[in-house]
Amino acid sequence: MQENKMGIELDPCCGCAACAVCCPTKAITMKMDEEGFLYPKISLDDCIGCKRCISICPLKENKIKKDITQTLAYGVKHKQNKVRILSRSGGAFTAFSDVILAMGGVIYGACWEQELGKVIHRRVVSKEERDQLRGSKYLQSDISGCYHWIRTDLEEGRKVLFTGTGCQIAAVDSFLGKDYENLYLCDIICHGVPSSLVFEEYQNFLVDLFEEKIKRYQFRDKEAFGWKANIESFQIKNKKKYSNLFSKIYQTDCIQRPYCYECQYASIERRSDITIGDFWGIDSIMKKNMDNKGMSIVLIHTKKGLNLFHQILSDVEFLDCSKEDYLQPQLKHPCIKPSNREDFWRLYKEVGVSGIVKIMPGGVLGAKYRVYTKLIVGRLKKCVGGLSQTLKKVRKEMG
Repeated sequence: MQENKMGIELDPCCGCAACAVCCPTKAITMKMDEEGFLYPKISLDDCIGCKRCISICPLKENKIKKDITQTLAYGVKHKQNKVRILSRSGGAFTAFSDVILAMGGVIYGACWEQELGKVIHRRVVSKEERDQLRGSKYLQSDISGCYHWIRTDLEEGRKVLFTGTGCQIAAVDSFLGKDYENLYLCDIICHGVPSSLVFEEYQNFLVDLFEEKIKRYQFRDKEAFGWKANIESFQIKNKKKYSNLFSKIYQTDCIQRPYCYECQYASIERRSDITIGDFWGIDSIMKKNMDNKGMSIVLIHTKKGLNLFHQILSDVEFLDCSKEDYLQPQLKHPCIKPSNREDFWRLYKEVGVSGIVKIMPGGVLGAKYRVYTKLIVGRLKKCVGGLSQTLKKVRKEMG
């Protein structure tokens, strides 16, 4: 736990970096811990005890902004199938952002930066730039470079759509310190953010496996396997390869940020105007005409959000939903901390990603629907052999 000389605690922490950005003396920097998560580190020499960091922290108070009687819910899919294929779910983000861009507005969202090998938030003003924000990014995005830009855009009268996780929405709201009529906050249904350290080593594992630099990594590629499959894709020498290994590790819930297990934003009560996500369970409502190209769930929390929703109706198909239709686990509670999380990290420190994948179901895929056997019979023979008692325990619990 980090404290400054005034005894201010900066824990728990979601890694939003709002405290570092707002510090008047730059006494706070974000440093990565041994699990690959960023936390604030305070320079006691530079801290002046202003307590700005504690007042701006989005985890100290959950300010729900709902100003309508109850949350409204809709199943939404874009009318253009190409948009749905290139989107994570049904293309709701594209529809909302198109409205803002048509009004000369600005979009802020997460973008996978291939050269940097990480996810950052970008400010975009065109559809071409916006398209880079579509799709899943199962990593925590760095939003530290956006805070001051957002305030400038708002003060200059531009419409702004900011999309991010619940804690990022709260961080932006806290940083701004007041409501703006021209600001639209849209959060995603989040299952927790995984370790960037594990992902970086996973990327290195793929490079070693194929002996070639990978390009155009996508965290979730629907084009080949459809919406319901959690399949990553990447290019090696202009040939597309597929993998489900990082997704499998993520789905164990062992590599989520510690705060994600107690997230106060994993509920229907939100600090945003709109919430979007995958509409899991839509099959039970629409037993026919489901094409596995994706459907979005859109939750409306404010009058401002409802007004924006009305403006996308010409571009989407939608249906009203009841709470029973859309209430998935992450709208009821945070992801649950696994009992074997500590065992996982001990094992990870011993054998790394290359050892972890030996006990994971699935594997790296080559041509469509074909298991890439090199993962099984090739380079993994060089991995650490002989499972310890810890390994056996993790294997049993991870299935």
